[in-house]
Amino acid sequence: MATVRQRKEPSKKTGKKAWYVDYVDQGGVRRQETPKSGLKRDAEALRIKIEAEVARGEHVPEACALTVKEVADLFMQDQQQRADDGRIGRGRLVNVDIHVRKTIVPVIGAIAVSKLRATDIERIYAEAVQAKTLSPRTARQRIGTLKMIQDFAVRRGYMKAKPVDQVLEDLRGVGVKPIRRLSRANVLRILEASKKRRRRCWPRSCAQASLMIHLAALAGLRFGEITGLKVENVDLEAGVLRIVNSMSRYDGHKGPKSEVGYRTFPISSPLAAVLRAWLAEWHVPNEAGLLITTKDGTPTKLQSFHEDHWKPLLHDLGLGNPGDEYHFHALRGFAVSMASRHVPITDLPRMFGHKHLDVTLQHYLHELMSDTDKADAVERMALEIVSQPAL
Repeated sequence: MATVRQRKEPSKKTGKKAWYVDYVDQGGVRRQETPKSGLKRDAEALRIKIEAEVARGEHVPEACALTVKEVADLFMQDQQQRADDGRIGRGRLVNVDIHVRKTIVPVIGAIAVSKLRATDIERIYAEAVQAKTLSPRTARQRIGTLKMIQDFAVRRGYMKAKPVDQVLEDLRGVGVKPIRRLSRANVLRILEASKKRRRRCWPRSCAQASLMIHLAALAGLRFGEITGLKVENVDLEAGVLRIVNSMSRYDGHKGPKSEVGYRTFPISSPLAAVLRAWLAEWHVPNEAGLLITTKDGTPTKLQSFHEDHWKPLLHDLGLGNPGDEYHFHALRGFAVSMASRHVPITDLPRMFGHKHLDVTLQHYLHELMSDTDKADAVERMALEIVSQPAL
């Protein structure tokens, strides 16, 4: 139970005797809290609020309350430790730091985490989207980072309630813009065009871009897996690629995204031809043993590849669409969808480095057959059924 009482001594600021709430928290500790106004009606409202929070086990005393910024600072120290011991990547650390510094703290940093409400959290999303500083998808990702801070605070007893959870649930419908799918005809055009030297493109650079495009389209490798691939893991004699490394902007040469990222992938004859040509004529020996590097032996950067090769190639083929270009990752999606026509669907996750089949289905397969193909399949199925003799 909580009781509203009046202080015996007047406040030095107002000269009036303030009203306060005397209560025992859920831990059995006796505490006092005073509303900012010091008025009795506000103390009564505070009493009702405290009693409800104590009953739910969510009350955090005013004296123990930290602001969102203070908790975020502690959270980032924890993230730094996780990056130092390898539990998270440097890229993840950098992204989380940007979310905290540029979006979360400027909007709600001064609010006590124990008093954080859904309306405060919704303001982060609304301000970013309305000002068009962030897309709806990116703004929702920032709320996701705030949830990480919330869960960190709950584990350490800085707050009890979880207001971010409901906001994320409400934002669940915010769509993820799908990567535009490439048709087989367009992938063939891209592969053929990549083999030809473009204007203002050094022969080696064009050959390198062509190899990268072939690795994505014919083996489904991610960009980081392509730039992290070592020569020793290209076994042309056995006809397999061993994907055991990835290149990251912040972490450099490292293992794949997850344990399932370690895998082998068969080398098709068209891909083998491109690999042999590259190794024979253009490969630059380098300390890291990488298959693909610049002419100086340094790792290839994503932005350079996109600006110097991928976008110009799409433009030359009439496939460029500023603001809605075909993503290089669409070649990986094409490889997955084509493989699904020839291998059991349950083998796809292992082939392409996915932990769960759901990921493959949701992000890559979509609709595998045209309406005409579906109609033909149903017709064959029906004829097979009715043509069987009755028992």
